[in-house]
Amino acid sequence: MKKIKWYNVSKDILPMVLLTSKLPSDIEGSHVAHPNLNLENITLGYYDNVYSCGDYNPPAIISLPVEKSAEILAWLKTYAPETYPLSQFARVIKPLELKIYEASIKPRKKKIDFKFQRWSSLILGEILAQGESDITIDSLPLSRSQATYTHSVARVLMCHNSEDINKLCLERLLCLEADKSFVSRSLKIESLAHIWSCVDYHWDYESDIENILDVFKNAFPEEKLCIFDDVTTKELLSDSIEARVLAFRKISNAEINKELSHNDSGALKIAMAAFLVGKGTSHIFLLKTMSGRFPSVYAWFGLIAGIVGPTCWEIDWARAIKGIEKGLRVGLNWSEPSQSDISWSEYEWISETFRNNSPFVELPKLLPRVLSIEILPGSICQIRLSIERDNTKIKSDTENSMLNEISSLKKILSDYIILTEKAKEHISGLHNQANNLRLSKNKRGFYEKK
Repeated sequence: MKKIKWYNVSKDILPMVLLTSKLPSDIEGSHVAHPNLNLENITLGYYDNVYSCGDYNPPAIISLPVEKSAEILAWLKTYAPETYPLSQFARVIKPLELKIYEASIKPRKKKIDFKFQRWSSLILGEILAQGESDITIDSLPLSRSQATYTHSVARVLMCHNSEDINKLCLERLLCLEADKSFVSRSLKIESLAHIWSCVDYHWDYESDIENILDVFKNAFPEEKLCIFDDVTTKELLSDSIEARVLAFRKISNAEINKELSHNDSGALKIAMAAFLVGKGTSHIFLLKTMSGRFPSVYAWFGLIAGIVGPTCWEIDWARAIKGIEKGLRVGLNWSEPSQSDISWSEYEWISETFRNNSPFVELPKLLPRVLSIEILPGSICQIRLSIERDNTKIKSDTENSMLNEISSLKKILSDYIILTEKAKEHISGLHNQANNLRLSKNKRGFYEKK
């Protein structure tokens, strides 16, 4: 990897450096050996000869000091909004991500045994779990893969392969899941974490498909039972498709009748039954009516299909998995900017500073209602903003305002009518007095003439 050069810049000259894409040394920046030596200002990292144009030198990394990061981001948002967010220009990191950078540029001692097909198949399962119930695999936008939690975890494993970094990724995803600024998902990380722990299950690709039952027999060790009893297993492995479908219905009805609020083991059983009915991915449509009751059922189905491998995939399933896999294989290149809307540092500052999601809505984004956040370098998660909820609130506030305005108008009209009546009475009284006065004058004139 090419060597990086670090420069210190103050927040006052940062807008000029970023917008002109010149080296800080050409303005007022100073060269430093390492960002940790800078506790006050921003540090910009540059790679040599990345772009052919000599005067075009945008930074690759923007390192924020821990103590001053909130102050710097607030200043930029207020006084230099054209440079906010910083992720428009380069990958934004803090000292924690800087350690990840230093570890990632060292040569690895051994290659990672990353199971691309299994992770891709599991991602496809989560896409189906989070999407509309009537969508089909052949019409599924593969760009939704980045909107899955599984994609974020898989990218961290692929790019870094560190237990500590994996835990940090999980903590950050849980933070996003709990944030009310984003739309809540039916499939929770707690359920997905259990499925992620099963990705490395051993499978002999020369095995018969029914051996997949043995692979998952310890997925829920607290139950201390096989996935299905002997009779049900025999029915699921029958040569008769009718017998297999009837076995699926029996299993799904039994799990539905348990009426448990959280039944991941039931989701695994239903997914396994649907997989064995079609002896592959052909009968995934059986899960359409199950996903509302068992949110993790599609994810379990995806993992099962990924473990068994391509011999059990239908054409649409195989195409979708290979498309997702292509995105997973992209390496982490520190000399290139992240394709996310904002960094984790920027997300943290916004969520801690503001009480609503309007700052997220106002950000420049790749998609209008979706915010993409770089959870960790190389791992992006797209998450939908809860704009619908805000629109409902705005609509409700508007309706209340209109009702208040109508009430005020009614009161004004009522007061006007009362005043009109009083004015009529008053005018009528004056008119009567004038008539009486005229009569009395006429009478006096008549008597005087006599």
